[in-house]
Amino acid sequence: LPFADGSFDAVCVADVLEHVSDLDRVLDEGVRVLRPGGRFIFDTINRTWLSRVVMIWAVQNVLRLAPHHTHDFEAFIRPHELRTGLEDRGLRWADLHGLVFRRHPLVAGLLYLTRHRAGGFALGADTRISFVGYATKPA
Repeated sequence: LPFADGSFDAVCVADVLEHVSDLDRVLDEGVRVLRPGGRFIFDTINRTWLSRVVMIWAVQNVLRLAPHHTHDFEAFIRPHELRTGLEDRGLRWADLHGLVFRRHPLVAGLLYLTRHRAGGFALGADTRISFVGYATKPA
C-alpha cells in the first residue's frame, strides 16, 4: 500500500479477504498501515461445507447473485486461521460474530426468486457461512 506505517485509525477489509491470492501480504500491509490503538475490521466467508453450498452453489449458480467463479472455496478462511494470522502480527483479537440471514436461507432464496428481496442479514452466533469482527493493534 502506498501509505506510511501507522497512517490509519482503521483498516476495513469487507468482502475482500476471500478474493486475494496472497492473504499473508494483505494482512502484513493492513497491519503495517494501522496506527497503534487502531482497529483491523473484517468480514469474510468461512471455509465450511455450508458456505460452499450457500455462497457458491446457491448464490452463484442458482440465484446468480454473483458471476460464476466469483468465489473459490479454497480461498475461504476459517476464523481460527484469520485469528492466528492477526495475532502473529501483534494484533489483539477483539470480537467475532456470524453474519446470518434474518430468515431461513431457503426462505430467503425463495423470497429473492419471487420478489427480489432476501430479507436481509443480522449479526449472530453462527459463523458457518460468514463472519465479521475486529482486532486491535496495541497502543
